[in-house]
Amino acid sequence: MLALSIALLTSGCSGGASQTPSLLGAITLGAITSVSATAYSLWPGSATLPDGKMLAIYQVGVVGSTINTNLCTKSGVTVTCASPIAFTLPAGYTANDQSLALLSNNTLFLSLVLVQTSSGNSYPAYAIGTIGGGDAITWGTTTILSALTGIPAGYTTDVQAPSPVIQTGAASLLLPIYATNDSSGLQISGYITFASLSGGTPSAFTQIGPNPVTNSMYNESAGVVLADGHLALLLRHANDFGGESGNYSISISPSATTPSFPTPTDGVINSGGIIGRPALLSPDGVMLVAVGRCAPQNANEISSTTCAWISHDEGYSWSTLSDVGMGLGMDHYDSLNLWQDGSIGLVQSYDNGGINVVGYSTLSL
Repeated sequence: MLALSIALLTSGCSGGASQTPSLLGAITLGAITSVSATAYSLWPGSATLPDGKMLAIYQVGVVGSTINTNLCTKSGVTVTCASPIAFTLPAGYTANDQSLALLSNNTLFLSLVLVQTSSGNSYPAYAIGTIGGGDAITWGTTTILSALTGIPAGYTTDVQAPSPVIQTGAASLLLPIYATNDSSGLQISGYITFASLSGGTPSAFTQIGPNPVTNSMYNESAGVVLADGHLALLLRHANDFGGESGNYSISISPSATTPSFPTPTDGVINSGGIIGRPALLSPDGVMLVAVGRCAPQNANEISSTTCAWISHDEGYSWSTLSDVGMGLGMDHYDSLNLWQDGSIGLVQSYDNGGINVVGYSTLSL
């Protein structure tokens, strides 16, 4: 078991991002379980089921023609997973960026990006999963959102939904999405909403923030509704085309149903200048735990690792980064879930000596 120190903030909401913490605690990374040691695996998602087990989902293979799910249990700090079960994709599509969320009616909402093999166009998609005996999952028809309204002209052929859906009310959902311009490569971030936990016809796309420029684009994101009803939305703020350079910015919205754009008084997470798809979790409705790609912290790591941060004031200030990477190679995305014992599950795709694998572990705060 590897103990990793993390500095926790003691200051309150003072406006602006603070990262001058005192050391108050530690994050402990539990034993690592790798279930895909011989197959290229990427873009994991995860959700805790009603009986306390965890379901993970991830892509197998570079092309994205196979998506696997894994049912996992936890004993102490050790995560044990059953044999993977394939998720059936619609004919004529490959997939990436899959995410899971457990809704209040105990169904699963799987969001993913489907790439049409004939055209190369990318579209958001979703499927609803019903949990049966022995945690067998019955998936409904995959709905492809290929004709969203409100997407600006020039952005309609590359629309991505890499983030877990956010339940914002008893019967309302919010799905963060972003789109890339066909010619310029600039990206816009926004969201769609559903008026039913079963999905259905979504609202028109609503853009968050101003139109993008070369050195300022918002794309991938993750969000949670806090105990006071505020919506915390963590966005990947890129400053180059398709690269990893940038930081993470968080917006705090008084209304759970209306995300806002990050302002100078909202928190900015220092990731060492390297970013990826973020993951966000609130264990108690107040504290925020974020993980994501960050700059290397030791000479053994090739280009990036996974870091964790904690905020006690709704994201206005954050702890210094703590390295929770499972391998010595590049981090390739992460997912968080809350186990019944209060510990945090971490699902991570990482380079394990030349091949991307998916690993499972825990973060104990």
